[in-house]
Amino acid sequence: MCENGGKRPVTELSVGFTKEQADTIRRIRNSKDSWDMLGVKPGATREEVNKAYRKLAVLLHPDKCVAPGSEDAFKAVVNARTSLLKTSNNHTSL
Repeated sequence: MCENGGKRPVTELSVGFTKEQADTIRRIRNSKDSWDMLGVKPGATREEVNKAYRKLAVLLHPDKCVAPGSEDAFKAVVNARTSLLKTSNNHTSL
């Protein structure tokens, strides 16, 4: 009946990560600076930085993503956000 002996087909979901996650990890590795890593333009507001961070954190959090390099990418995103927010001090834009 089943072509593969009853086994589930290997898909992105069954290996634990998506193409979007893999592409994002690759983009983060190749980023030239914190702005590029978070995907925001220099001068972005704190809100824009935080929004970009949250989107990446959901995508790459170690509890949700097992793609190779995801833990390092997540740490890099956390560090990028921290760095950008530190430079802003109490300004509304960075």
